Amino acid sequence: MDFRRIQWIFIVAFVAINTFLFVTWQKSDSTVTESSQRNANNATTILREMKNDGITFTTPSSKEAEGYYVSAKSGLSRLRAGVDNLTYQDLRFNATEMTSYLHQTLTVSPKKPQTQLNRFVKSNANVTAGDEYVYSAELSKVSANEVVYVQKVPSGTIMAPSGQLRFRIGAKNQVISYTQSYVIQAEPLREKTTTISQQKALIWLYQYNELPNSTKVLWSKLAYSRLLRVSDNNVYVPTWFIALKSKNTDNVVIKRVNAFTGAVMKSTDSTTQVTNSSSSSSSSTSSITVDNEDDTATSGN
Repeated sequence: MDFRRIQWIFIVAFVAINTFLFVTWQKSDSTVTESSQRNANNATTILREMKNDGITFTTPSSKEAEGYYVSAKSGLSRLRAGVDNLTYQDLRFNATEMTSYLHQTLTVSPKKPQTQLNRFVKSNANVTAGDEYVYSAELSKVSANEVVYVQKVPSGTIMAPSGQLRFRIGAKNQVISYTQSYVIQAEPLREKTTTISQQKALIWLYQYNELPNSTKVLWSKLAYSRLLRVSDNNVYVPTWFIALKSKNTDNVVIKRVNAFTGAVMKSTDSTTQVTNSSSSSSSSTSSITVDNEDDTATSGN
């Protein structure tokens, strides 16, 4: 008799505990769902406010991604070592990059310049370590007389001058020269970390008052930019690059948002003059301003 009573007590206790845990889980799940729904509603409200302020953009993705802190060193010595393999070029070096002036003309398509340039880049006789670069449609849209390739690193690309190929295009769609920068020993510093979404980056840029009224968001791209320099090492961080254009001018401004912390990465502005997309003998120039340290996506001449 006592044994059956104890058995029933255990059964009742087991049911009670499971019921308690189930109710607790439901409440927790409901809280998470309500929080997610509240965040989604807040995002929708802010995006609506942005449109009311005359800011135009395509619907940003709310999907998060992953990335690393990446360490890398300048690879200028590697570019110097590859000089003997390059043919029909005059080369010039400065402290951070190499510029090549081509002896033979290369004509590219005005609409798809990467078609011809992809083959050019892959040849070691034309470009050192060319297979480590990929065409950047976003940066190439910024200027009518420049086509940009960016260097691949673990889990992404470097959208910064320290890892770029920039081809200068002449009036007859001919490649005049290219400027190359390169990094070596690119390695993750720690395990992968979740990044903020495109939507959050855009919203936070707006909330930090870095997204003026009557502005068009041309594009946004998740890539790497330099966070800091320690001796000969550079530390790169996943970054949302967001290109903005005022509706009243031809100026393009590229803002950066740290994709780990959401902080707007600000420092000394650098401005580069570029030829407008309607370039001709009497073409005007427009300005590209990049919020950067001394090393962020920029368009060179």
